[in-house]
Amino acid sequence: MPQTQQFPDVTRRLMEYISYDTASVERKPDEEPRHPSSQGQEVLLSKVMHEMKTLGVDDDWIMVLPDKSFLVNIPATLGLDKAPHVCLAAHVDTYPGVPGKVNNPMIHHYEGGDIKLPEGDVVIPASDLEGLEGSRILSSDGTTLLGGDDKAGLAVIMTALNQMLNHNSIHGPVTIWVCVDEEIGELGFGHLDKDIVNNWNVFLTVDGGRLGPIDVGCFYCRIFQMIFEGSDAHPGEYPDKLKPSHYAAMEFAMEMADDWCLPEAGIDDPSSSFFYVTNIEGRASQTVVNMAPRSFNRDESDDMVAHATKMAERIAENWGCRVKVTRDIMATVNNFDIIDPQRHLLAPLTQAHIDAGLTVTEAMVRGGTDGSMLNVKYPNLVTPNMGYGGMNLHGYLECVVLDELERTPDILLDALRRYAAMDMPTAS
Repeated sequence: MPQTQQFPDVTRRLMEYISYDTASVERKPDEEPRHPSSQGQEVLLSKVMHEMKTLGVDDDWIMVLPDKSFLVNIPATLGLDKAPHVCLAAHVDTYPGVPGKVNNPMIHHYEGGDIKLPEGDVVIPASDLEGLEGSRILSSDGTTLLGGDDKAGLAVIMTALNQMLNHNSIHGPVTIWVCVDEEIGELGFGHLDKDIVNNWNVFLTVDGGRLGPIDVGCFYCRIFQMIFEGSDAHPGEYPDKLKPSHYAAMEFAMEMADDWCLPEAGIDDPSSSFFYVTNIEGRASQTVVNMAPRSFNRDESDDMVAHATKMAERIAENWGCRVKVTRDIMATVNNFDIIDPQRHLLAPLTQAHIDAGLTVTEAMVRGGTDGSMLNVKYPNLVTPNMGYGGMNLHGYLECVVLDELERTPDILLDALRRYAAMDMPTAS
């Protein structure tokens, strides 16, 4: 494979960033939060900050937050300080369910058919790659995820930053936020002072999938956790004293699967809600169940949680156990109702995509976006999310269409130029 120095800047950056193992780590019940949750994130944060300084970022522009993420406030091009203030954000962590350090990235010059990765019997099916003949596809070797989510977004923003600072690409006020622990729902919005966020007009993430769709709405996403408590005993000698919480938890998960839509319902109906048990961990004495109720409707989201709680209480009682809810966090809201009335602040991003020859679609993403997490606390901020060429996120099949990735910095820069041409009305 060619040396990374021969690649365009954005691809070179991505291939360097994915060599760091930055998988976030979910904390256990009653464990004190640690942010970043993994040391690899700290290492990459340090590397990215050093790189920014070599590009010309002044120390006075940098604000390090308590979770060790950091903001960089880029002054507007002279005379454009009244333009909308755009915050660009990307997270350094990767999904914790799959190994995260990519030792052997692979570029496939795709000519059709399945892509068989050399390790792990991993096959990216041709059905995922339809229309990409002649493209270059970046993947891992099959032993890890790729980590384009969201290191590709970070690479795009860093490449755009270089153009802003060193090649006179005009822009209004821009803030860059390099975030941590997004994948475990603990993005550090609590560390952002409201006076900072209230200065932003647009919070734009480069954390989507294929280039073209712009995410303008998403699920109400709950982070929901129950603990089933039982009692352990020798199953042969003292079976009457055995109250197996893990049996209760398994029955709960299976009954919820029968009682509510599962994620695959979205294949036929993208608007459908679903209930998913993300993991079960424990034994007879105690079992932790983490769940993900997802709905585009807030009332239905509440109903799903109430239904799950009542079912868990009934099943726990049947097994002689107890159950308690230890976490119920609204991680994201459906931000469509925020974006739709403020479409003038979506227009520059949309037009930049159109002028690049892309067919733009507005997507209601079946997940949560970083911006919709921020909207939980700041319900008036416009929070679109754009793609970069990513596919099959959160798994061994993850890949990035490099031909799309390498176009994304120019589209982002064009959007920033268009924002710079707008004047925000002065507050009365």
